[in-house]
Amino acid sequence: MLNDAGTSDVRLAASDLARRPEGEAVALLETALDLAGTPQIARADDPLLRTMLPTLHPERLEATRRYLASFRGAQCRILTLWDRDYPERLRRIPGPPLLLYVRGAVFPGQTPVAIVGTRQSSRHGLTLAGVFATSLARLGITVIGGLARGVDSAAHEAALEAGGTSLAVLAGHVDRIYPPENLALAKRVEASGALVSEVTRLAQVHKGRFVERNRITSGLSERVLIAESRRSGGTMQQARFSLAQGRPTFVIDQGEFETAEARAGFRALVAMGAVAVRDPDGVVADRLDLRAVSLGNTPVGGS
Repeated sequence: MLNDAGTSDVRLAASDLARRPEGEAVALLETALDLAGTPQIARADDPLLRTMLPTLHPERLEATRRYLASFRGAQCRILTLWDRDYPERLRRIPGPPLLLYVRGAVFPGQTPVAIVGTRQSSRHGLTLAGVFATSLARLGITVIGGLARGVDSAAHEAALEAGGTSLAVLAGHVDRIYPPENLALAKRVEASGALVSEVTRLAQVHKGRFVERNRITSGLSERVLIAESRRSGGTMQQARFSLAQGRPTFVIDQGEFETAEARAGFRALVAMGAVAVRDPDGVVADRLDLRAVSLGNTPVGGS
């Protein structure tokens, strides 16, 4: 049975559904109802859900069951907003994803920190992303990224090389890796941590998906570190999500920036509220010591 917090979560999810195309919203809700149980959700006092529930015909739920059955044996786990294993930190962001598709060995990892940045990073920015990821991974911290070209890939690679755990939050379904050249990296991430997405196999990937997934990247993280950013673009959107969610947000002060764009992006992030750091200790050594916090690991196939 949903408590007050659970009812609030349903309303947040309903607000997110209201912004989606009708067919996609119904498909998502159908899947959640099929997994979590209609009575549990129907008790939530929410007008939107009450309006949508009558549209969920038995034949649609049967189609959803067949869809879910296609994941059996694929080492892909589906978590709903109401699942006990759904990460509590993510559950409490504005507009949490109603569903999470998770494929991999470990989720959500220990004391996760996102390391993100521009796809068009300077060489210095890539190097620093790797240095910070290596240091955090050696502390047992899970490194989260978006598997994108540039900074994200550098952070994933470094964390894995250090023997650490990494999570990749995808803009498309976990079966469809983008960019395609990162397929091998995705397999390594999956082996150490997990690939995560809210996007079903049936949904189209578009530019907006890359923005939407940023809220999940920071939502899963204790903290967010930006290695390098331009003055506009996806990394700045990530910073806005992170700060709005109340996540401690950091940006690497490169000292001598290789490009004017990197310097301008750094200054813009600091003006937004990001904290400048020059070494990995700056990410973990202030009032919240992530090294002393353990959120635990949930095997993807576990209960």
